[in-house]
Amino acid sequence: MPASDPRLWTVDDLHTNALYRDAGYSDAQIPDAMMLHTNSADNSPSVRRTGISEGVIITDEAGNKRRKITNLSTTPLSVLSGSQVSLNAATSGLLRQVESNVNDYSYLLKWQNIAGGDQIVDLPDEDELEDEDDFGSMDAGEEDAKIHEDQHDDAVEETNKRTNLSQDEIVRIINERIEFYTNAWVPNKGVPSKERVDPKTVWNEAEAKGERERLAQHYETEYDYFSQRLNKLCDEIIKDPGSNAKQVRQQCSNLEGTVDCMELAAWLRDIYKLEPVHDGEEEHVLDSQPKLRQDTSTHRGEPTSEVIDLGSPSCSSDIENGNILPFDNDTGTVANTTEDQFDNRVRSSTPDSVIADSVELTEYAQLGPFEPDGAFPTRTPVNHGDEPESASITTVRRWRWEDLVEHLDRKRIVSKVIQELKSNDREMIRGRVQNIGKTSLIREMRACVHMLCKGETKLQGVLPRDMPKILTFTTLFLSWWFCCNYSKGPEASSRDLGELRNCMDDGTAETSSFYYYVYTIMATTFGEQALRYPDQPSQAEIIEISDDD
Repeated sequence: MPASDPRLWTVDDLHTNALYRDAGYSDAQIPDAMMLHTNSADNSPSVRRTGISEGVIITDEAGNKRRKITNLSTTPLSVLSGSQVSLNAATSGLLRQVESNVNDYSYLLKWQNIAGGDQIVDLPDEDELEDEDDFGSMDAGEEDAKIHEDQHDDAVEETNKRTNLSQDEIVRIINERIEFYTNAWVPNKGVPSKERVDPKTVWNEAEAKGERERLAQHYETEYDYFSQRLNKLCDEIIKDPGSNAKQVRQQCSNLEGTVDCMELAAWLRDIYKLEPVHDGEEEHVLDSQPKLRQDTSTHRGEPTSEVIDLGSPSCSSDIENGNILPFDNDTGTVANTTEDQFDNRVRSSTPDSVIADSVELTEYAQLGPFEPDGAFPTRTPVNHGDEPESASITTVRRWRWEDLVEHLDRKRIVSKVIQELKSNDREMIRGRVQNIGKTSLIREMRACVHMLCKGETKLQGVLPRDMPKILTFTTLFLSWWFCCNYSKGPEASSRDLGELRNCMDDGTAETSSFYYYVYTIMATTFGEQALRYPDQPSQAEIIEISDDD
């Protein structure tokens, strides 16, 4: 091959300037290698490309298809015309400047495949191509549904691998937490005292504006919304519960806010659903005991404090809800009727299963205060008065245990036990009575009595830090039931505890009367003002003497 014939050079040969020099060309006539390659590839000099690559599809033994790319021989260049040679000579100065910078771009030479080797490119199989075509033919809805189904299957498979609990156990834990949050909710939970909702006030305002039915429907819609939201949250927990029961309970803590909103919506819904009470419907609501209180207050003139009748369901429910309203002599009938309706709302908002499991029968709830039968002494204790819930701390200190036990004075025994408790235990009882509520406390007492009957020391599902609180409150109830200071006296026998358990199960243990009395004395005898000045008499113990006497 004569070196002087440039028509026989290849592109690879043009990268070397030695060929040009051997052919007798000066440096001014030697073109830049990178510039020649670029112009040839872009077909700028109006010549055919200097390299042609052909792809050949081959199939290996495994059935995979591959494309074999081979660099073929270079097409010879056409004979340079005189005008083109003159053009190269005119631009020789620029080419020499570019030649000095060739080495700066030498790292790009690896993309030219100078070695001339073969390149193997993997191609997808025919089955994969068909699957891709089928997937591309689906519309957007089918594609989203398929992706969602695949993600759901992956999540279920991953959950089954990570958790050690069955789905029934997970559902049971979720239901337990929902029941706990439901029972822990009370009206005006977490609301500042100045912003608390008074059922009677909001009902009267809505009725006066004619918006009562609309608000009832509004809160009905809110209740349905939060119910659906609770179901969705439970489904999310079931999909990814965690590895053990503790992690499931931690995730269930997110349900508390939704349960509170749902219970609040149900409470307000039932308030606005109450219909106005007509005059003909008042007789079956009022009983003899509210009339007796009204007559008594009339004889005494202007009462300084109201005595809560523990045997009346209407007053009891008011205490439970924290809505204790003074009895109005002018509008007493209507006020009590409205309050009874709100009391019925509180009972109806409680789930039926909780009522059947925790609350005494209605016929026993309407009984009066504890009245011992003929087997017990019936004479009234001397110098103790008729209103133990209005006694001051000084008066409670003067009560003697022998006299209280002899006359089976349960109310004063409870006051005496609380007076002798440590301040932190007394405040713990106050907090549980005000925040937990009657239903949950009665259930805790029943479970604790069952535990004592079995001789056990722990309650299933109760945290260790809560056990002392439950035991303290149950011990106070045992003092009420056995008419003694149970914490300092001998423990009851298994037979006596069994009788108490049976009475609590059939609703004859007067647990409601016990709760209402404790709630009352926490606001009177052991109220904030009374604890600040323990030596002062209560307002009910002050005897006013007129100037005429």
